[in-house]
Amino acid sequence: MSESEVSGSDIYLQNEVAFNKGEKYLLKANSGHGKSSILNFIYGSNLNFDGKIEFDNNNDSILDIRKLKLSYVFQDINSMGEY
Repeated sequence: MSESEVSGSDIYLQNEVAFNKGEKYLLKANSGHGKSSILNFIYGSNLNFDGKIEFDNNNDSILDIRKLKLSYVFQDINSMGEY
């Protein structure tokens, strides 16, 4: 994503962003401005970013986190791959 696409974002280009456990958040932006990207970064399906993402300040693998702490509803059925 270009810097102009994310310059006004409350998430992108910030030194640190924290999402608190048990809270609900609304990601709101125009189409193509990174909503799905941030979710893919958190879920670990896209690792093309600088920095790190931590869950509960532990070192569990992303696979363990997905099994125990994280779920994702894909935008469309095609995101899940072919059957």
